[in-house]
Amino acid sequence: MAQHNSHLSFSTAIGLGYTFVGFWFFDVFPETLLLTFVMVLLCGLLPDIDAPGGSTARDMSALLAIVPPLLLIENFPALKQSGISRLVLVTVISYAISRHAILKLVLEKRTSRRGITHSIPGAIICAELVYLLLWDLSSADKIFVGGGALISYLSHLALDSLSEVDANGKPSAPLKPNGVFKLGGLTLGSTLAAYALMTVLTFSISAEYVPKFQSWQTSIEQRSVAIFSAVLGKNKG
Repeated sequence: MAQHNSHLSFSTAIGLGYTFVGFWFFDVFPETLLLTFVMVLLCGLLPDIDAPGGSTARDMSALLAIVPPLLLIENFPALKQSGISRLVLVTVISYAISRHAILKLVLEKRTSRRGITHSIPGAIICAELVYLLLWDLSSADKIFVGGGALISYLSHLALDSLSEVDANGKPSAPLKPNGVFKLGGLTLGSTLAAYALMTVLTFSISAEYVPKFQSWQTSIEQRSVAIFSAVLGKNKG
């Protein structure tokens, strides 16, 4: 199994090469290239989020604490109406959920080392989340960034499969490629959960290209916003 520094170096090299291709052949906007490089770097480390006590899990949980408040504030302007107090409350709650619920109860106790995160579905889910997170970019840019995330994630699995160094840095027999290029997790539950999430994300992406799916998604989003806004209105009153 390759060590953290090896994955970091490998992801950095892939990020530089991928962004160079985008700049030279596809004329991608510089800001998008920088965003792509960051995403490639993060996704190249993401499979190790299941490592017990590892720095990747802690770093990713801290990063995850930042994203939900930004998405909520962007999609629900009512959060801004109460000033800084409500924004602070949302941020603190997001941090507590990420650091204590997700990190302690899910990543450290409910995930298995080299489980579903070291699999093909895990890579696809990562790329789809990146695509959906960058909703304000053009479709071409989202595909470019998501493609970089997918390549970087898979490169992590490839490096693990070819590594001759174990977790302690000692020589070991090379891992078999199917040891990380799996189509499921170590348990049926994790496999079913991954495929369910992948289905939902695939539907959300397909809604951009299939009119019927788009109408369904718009209806669901409108109802969700109406319910959330109504709850905020009652709390304010």
